[in-house]
Amino acid sequence: MMSRPDVKWIPASSKNQTDYRESTIDSIVCHNTDCSLQAAIATFQDRETKVSAHYIVARDGTCIQMVLEDHTAWHAGDRAMNHRSIGIEHVADKNNLGMTQEQQQCSLNLIGYLVDKYKIQKSHIHTHRTVDTMAGGTDCPKWIWPDEASFEKFKETIA
Repeated sequence: MMSRPDVKWIPASSKNQTDYRESTIDSIVCHNTDCSLQAAIATFQDRETKVSAHYIVARDGTCIQMVLEDHTAWHAGDRAMNHRSIGIEHVADKNNLGMTQEQQQCSLNLIGYLVDKYKIQKSHIHTHRTVDTMAGGTDCPKWIWPDEASFEKFKETIA
């Protein structure tokens, strides 16, 4: 099994997650923060926001875990998907497009570890925009993967 990447634990508010899962983990949903690392952490720690993700991958390659894997983070815009997936945010915005080399390596290591640990099929690694069922939807993670073709190319590099 792949080893778990080094992770810094910074807990999200308990009000922004569910402390159990209703389904077995079989998916990963990739996001971009659309803000700085500090702003993303603050958002997930704010008990009023009702959003969280399991992990944030910073531009310097730091991996932060904010929700335990056996808890449900609120990230996908779809309740069922939240319960069966791990949410990974990548720090990026309109002024910081794509991923840095360090960030991409951390993301690949983390996703590779999760794929191995939970036996997740590559076809079950999604962008937020393809799983969100809320009215209006989302274009996340457009700052990193502007279209599904670019995301599929990234997925090909996962170990």
